[in-house]
Amino acid sequence: MGALPNSGSESRSPRSRDRRPRIFISYRRSDSAAIVGHIYERLAARYKTESVFRDINKMPLGKNFYDHIKEELSGCDVVLVVIGPQWLAIDAQGQSRIQQSDDPVRLEVEAALQSGATVIPVMVEDAAIPKSTDLPERLKTFPALAGTRINVEDFDTHLERLMQSIDGILEQRGKFVASFPRWALRAATGSALAATAVLVMLGTSTLLGRSPSLALGLAGVTIVCLGFALACAFAGGDAAVKRRIPLVACQRRPVTFSVAGGAMAFVLLLVLGIYSPFLASHTSLDPVHLASELKTAFQKARDNLEKTGSADFARAEALIDALRGVDRQNGHAWYFVGEIKRIQNRAAFTPKSCFRGWPATEIGNLETYQQDFHGYLEIALSLPVLETGGDSGSEICYQRPKGYCVQRTAWIYHLFANDFYLHAMALTDRQDRVAALERARQFATEARKYRRPEGGEGFDQCIHTTTLAEKIAEALDPSRSQNPTGAIQTQAR
Repeated sequence: MGALPNSGSESRSPRSRDRRPRIFISYRRSDSAAIVGHIYERLAARYKTESVFRDINKMPLGKNFYDHIKEELSGCDVVLVVIGPQWLAIDAQGQSRIQQSDDPVRLEVEAALQSGATVIPVMVEDAAIPKSTDLPERLKTFPALAGTRINVEDFDTHLERLMQSIDGILEQRGKFVASFPRWALRAATGSALAATAVLVMLGTSTLLGRSPSLALGLAGVTIVCLGFALACAFAGGDAAVKRRIPLVACQRRPVTFSVAGGAMAFVLLLVLGIYSPFLASHTSLDPVHLASELKTAFQKARDNLEKTGSADFARAEALIDALRGVDRQNGHAWYFVGEIKRIQNRAAFTPKSCFRGWPATEIGNLETYQQDFHGYLEIALSLPVLETGGDSGSEICYQRPKGYCVQRTAWIYHLFANDFYLHAMALTDRQDRVAALERARQFATEARKYRRPEGGEGFDQCIHTTTLAEKIAEALDPSRSQNPTGAIQTQAR
């Protein structure tokens, strides 16, 4: 389609070395101005406005028409000669306008054939290519050029075919043709707004002291990073295709630049996001650091419970999830899950995890509030002494990644002894009561082995360990009362 460049290409102006495509549209206004307007808009959208020349909006005032046309054509790659039904129009004197030496269209076509540009005849509105006999001598070769047709009925199809041919011509001339979706900027705006909304929600949650869990926080940060990365990708591709980025490689391949830029932005933002306040408690994989954070969060929530009667353990639970993500058998996680579960049942347990006894209207199941502690003890008993023994202080627990220590193990035994003793006091069946008391005595015996750093055995919280052991022994001694049930109830009170 179109003529091959002639020898005039050897002497083209420096503009011809411009890597941007240049397309010239020649037409007669009285013949095809309307459809040329549509063709121009589509070409300008694809190749950019500055690459498409049309006299109606590019002609400088006060300049010689012929000189200006020759100057423009000297650097053109493609010249479209639009031919309509009145292209060979007859003037008032009965002469063909194309035969007149000062006819603007004739001057444009003559200059185009000499410029070295590829000239493509474009027939519109059922017009036909003119015969050589109807043309002046210098245009006799024009009808031999392969042309194309654009009809209103199939405008999009015909114009797309023409633009594909232009793309091929431009590629042969070393010019780049870049395209990018028109909706890119709208998509960039939408992605940025969505990411901002999620970021605001995460920020608000963090400021309110309700940091998200590891899974939720990571998902939120990922969505934020992806949203901003997509915005960067779309905006970057749009800027590249509009040549606002002064790199030829980016301008030639805006899609590749968009994908690569978006991927790099996502990775960079994700790395930064991992260390954001939304994941501050999860960024360190060190269990010791997480355990220290967990201890602080737990104590803060428990203090609020004692002061106000309500507490939010969301922060502590998020840290527990993080610890279990590092080590499924982590002792810190087992222990604090058990503590939180007991404290949240305010009717049966004190804020210090001490069992009060079941409410008068129901008898609960201790196993529900002991199973996490059982998980702790099961693993603690299977570990070497070096990982569970040593100093009897509580601080050593938070210096060990696994979270197993003498003080914590003894405290669980003390709680179990207290649980089963008070549970036994509520039972009316002697056999069940004795069985519960026996279990309470076993746990109390283990708890009494613990020696506090400041001196003394057992724990002061709940019922003192020594006192608890004595009460259990009295309850199990049948000689204490002729009416075991009544005596036990009295002693319990």
